[in-house]
Amino acid sequence: MAATLLPHPLTFSKRQHFGKDLNNSLTFRVPAPRSTQPKTNAFTLRASLPQNADFPRYYSKKEKRPFPVPVLELRRAARARAKSMRGKPRKPPSAPRNGLLVWRLIPVAYDVLNARTTLINNLRKLMKVVPVHACGYCTEIHVGPVGHPFKSCRGPRCEARKGLHEWTSANIDDVFVPVEAYHLFDRLGKRITHEERFSIRRIRAIVELCIQAGVDLPDLPTKRRRKPVIRIGKNEIIDANEDDLPDLQEIGHEPNQMPIFAGYDLLESSLETLQNPVSDEEPLEKSPKLGSVPLPMPSFANYDLSKRALEPTENPILVDDNLLDESPMLAEDDEKLLKSSVENPSEPHRKPILPELPNSKLHAPSTSEETLEIAYETLEAWDTLRKGANKLMKKYAVRACGYCPEVHVGPSGHRAQNCGAYKHQQRNGQHGWQAAILDDLIPPRYVWHVPDVCGPPLQRELKSFYGQAPAVVEICVQAGAEIPEEYKATMRLDIGIPSNLREAEMVV
Repeated sequence: MAATLLPHPLTFSKRQHFGKDLNNSLTFRVPAPRSTQPKTNAFTLRASLPQNADFPRYYSKKEKRPFPVPVLELRRAARARAKSMRGKPRKPPSAPRNGLLVWRLIPVAYDVLNARTTLINNLRKLMKVVPVHACGYCTEIHVGPVGHPFKSCRGPRCEARKGLHEWTSANIDDVFVPVEAYHLFDRLGKRITHEERFSIRRIRAIVELCIQAGVDLPDLPTKRRRKPVIRIGKNEIIDANEDDLPDLQEIGHEPNQMPIFAGYDLLESSLETLQNPVSDEEPLEKSPKLGSVPLPMPSFANYDLSKRALEPTENPILVDDNLLDESPMLAEDDEKLLKSSVENPSEPHRKPILPELPNSKLHAPSTSEETLEIAYETLEAWDTLRKGANKLMKKYAVRACGYCPEVHVGPSGHRAQNCGAYKHQQRNGQHGWQAAILDDLIPPRYVWHVPDVCGPPLQRELKSFYGQAPAVVEICVQAGAEIPEEYKATMRLDIGIPSNLREAEMVV
């Protein structure tokens, strides 16, 4: 029996052949499938942020924090990476693993450092008009006219106080938690030993990250390289010879401040490539693309911008591979950086650093308009700080201990045996280093959100109906700023709060 689909109506024909097999020919039509859904001009709105989200999990001191990426996923990715590179020549490491700076992240590092200073100065002003309370026994804080009544204190003698907090006035360190790390003169040098733990200076971890990303501070010198390092072993490197390069003082830079570009011609040639793009059909000799052939350089140095060039040139100064990530054209932000570098070729990457003012020199805002302006500026600085730090952490490694709050900015953690977390005797005080996340570097310090500052205070029985937000965001919201979209999920704004306990018991 053979069946065929034809557009004509249902027909049936039967032919019998005596003495032979019976052949049936059946022809039928199948109607086209019709959509059961009605046609409408309505469209669906999809939100990139969830409507509600859970509060960040609290990890006790006896519990190790999980890895940001599971170990099985890391091993699976390592095996896949080794399989794909089997039989291929090993590529040279790119910046910052080769000792050079990722030049497109240097302006980001300056923005992050200035955003941190702006955030601290503005928070000191807002805390003079927005009351912030801190517990005298634990690390919990509350933003509002009075402290919350929840029994969540985990400090000393909390059993005698039945978990109640004893509220005092908070300072800037309670809101914006200071996370410290060792300052490294050479981020590719040897690891810090246990005997050196007191001889090396400790600074804010976010400042150390900005310094390693290219920020130059006079009181915190660091080693800058203009040629990639030479690896002679797995953990052994030597610096390349830079005697053929010009002295930094001759081109207008301090000894510990390395320029991104050592010549003006590289900027000029890059801008010509940006303004005059070429197509793939044109020959390479007429209009070379950036990264295909070496660009014209000054007389004192020859730059090789070839991404796959393995043979050394006459005087090679390798440029970061990120310059060619968006080949053949650079990004719009990179183009602006190049244009600003041409206007000021002596210091193309440096920006003025804002000073951090003491609390005695800062005055509280006198009007509500000034308070609102400072609140929006603080939210913008908070957003710039977290987004910029997240960009830097994708290139510059940051390590965090899984047992204690210790953070180290560098390829590998230090060897100081100063971990005092749970069962540190079994580890001889050594830290359990793992990849850090953004909250390890910049703790958000979630606090309870007060729906109405002028209304009744928070009630203990209605705890499940209240939301939470970072302390910086809550201060700005109580100062009059609108709630940012990314923090509305944990603030539970769409949940109705019962007026009394009897109404709360009726909620299913």
